[in-house]
Amino acid sequence: MAAPLRVPGRLRAGTPVMSSRPASVTPRPSAGGATPRGATPRPASAGGAVLAAKGVKAKVALKAPEVSAEDWLEAELQKVVGLEKVKEQMRAFLKGVRLERRRQELGLPVTSDALDMVFYGNPGTGKTSVARLIPEMLRQIGILKAGAPFLEVGRGDLVGAVIGATEERTAKIIKAASGGVLFVDEAYTLTPGGDRDFGIKALETIMQTMTSQDADRPIFIFAGYLRQMETFLAANPGMARRVAHKFHFEDFNTKELSLILHHKTLDRGLVLSADASAALSNLLDQYFPAKVRSLWNAGLAGRLVSEAVQCLNRRLDPLNATKGQLSTLELSDVRGGAESAAVAVCALSSAFSEDQVEASHGLDKGAAQQPHSSAMPHQGVMIYPPHQGVMSPPPDPLPDGIPTHALARIPEGGRGDGAGGGAA
Repeated sequence: MAAPLRVPGRLRAGTPVMSSRPASVTPRPSAGGATPRGATPRPASAGGAVLAAKGVKAKVALKAPEVSAEDWLEAELQKVVGLEKVKEQMRAFLKGVRLERRRQELGLPVTSDALDMVFYGNPGTGKTSVARLIPEMLRQIGILKAGAPFLEVGRGDLVGAVIGATEERTAKIIKAASGGVLFVDEAYTLTPGGDRDFGIKALETIMQTMTSQDADRPIFIFAGYLRQMETFLAANPGMARRVAHKFHFEDFNTKELSLILHHKTLDRGLVLSADASAALSNLLDQYFPAKVRSLWNAGLAGRLVSEAVQCLNRRLDPLNATKGQLSTLELSDVRGGAESAAVAVCALSSAFSEDQVEASHGLDKGAAQQPHSSAMPHQGVMIYPPHQGVMSPPPDPLPDGIPTHALARIPEGGRGDGAGGGAA
């Protein structure tokens, strides 16, 4: 018989639920209207008469209607742009867990008790955002407790510099995530790269937890690029056998990026003019090739908004600008922002060779590896080292797919004026 579905002990089927409401201590009238012995009689109509005289309606506390886990998930998925395949997988995942619970309730053997997952996808494709839905979704069906933790970690959080440090750090993080979800970003970087690489110790500690019978051990979500994650699982067959759910996050197309850019604009208290809104998709196609967009995705929209705001600030007079002017990005602002963002984004993306870029529907000529430059991509945002405040010119010759107009704003001397502004 298969092992039962892992369910926290306090939430297993048949466990009585105690009400958190304190018991009433006020004696209530009996069915016949008599006052219980020792109670002080109170005119039944006094309160109502006073309220009626003042024209005040008595308020009745109404209990909020129960929302099913399916309805809750659907409402949350409606807020997510694109990712239609991932949404279907999430619905199927919830249904599968529901069915396993039903089998357990009827005394039938469960077909699978695995809840650990792998999220494949490029930076900025929403892996972390979707992962954050998992704890609440599983809480609603009794798998996790209320307030279940969600921890996001990477190699730097797990791997120590000396012998024994990695096991200790990894164990502490796993303990902190107990009863919840542990999201391991770029999990493939834990694969050993040499004799002195302690990443293997983190993997061994994680595997010990995954194979344990501890009902409160965290659910693991391993995230990263498709090709590297497949290699990662192939190198760790024990882990691969225990990860039953795989989600592939596809790149956003220009229409979806336009919608994301709208949301990021609204988040900053700004709006796009009608002309700017209508031109967004064309601008994204014009300034950012598909292979560049695949390395940034939603991070590209944030960078473009930041650069467009800089253009808006350069255009307006601080003494005479109206409220409407201060809060509206015009077409010229968005176009200038696209030009500036293209300088930084395309130059940074050129650090990736052509065979290192993931295509939207699988892989082109290989999966993205760590970039060779010191500007590192992390969740759709390029992180600059402290010494690299200004972009250097891209390598010569210019890689295929990088538009020449993206370099128009790099002046002589190799210092770019288009790399300013933060990335969102």
